[in-house]
Amino acid sequence: MGLEISLDYFRRSNNRKPRETVYILCDCSSAIDIIVNRSALTSRLDIFHRLSILEDSFSALQIDILLFGFLVTT
Repeated sequence: MGLEISLDYFRRSNNRKPRETVYILCDCSSAIDIIVNRSALTSRLDIFHRLSILEDSFSALQIDILLFGFLVTT
């Protein structure tokens, strides 16, 4: 959802640099694994499809995505 909101923001923005960067912070190990390792391809095809469309959209707008993953242990 954060990626979709970011994409919407950049599509509406009138003041853009030629190249932009979006930073995503994530503490969900499953989400990190899906994005980084492209795991669970067969069981979560819907997520891969959405991520692929978002990836193409950001790329077309010259926007880089940087994912920072961290796990909180107690």
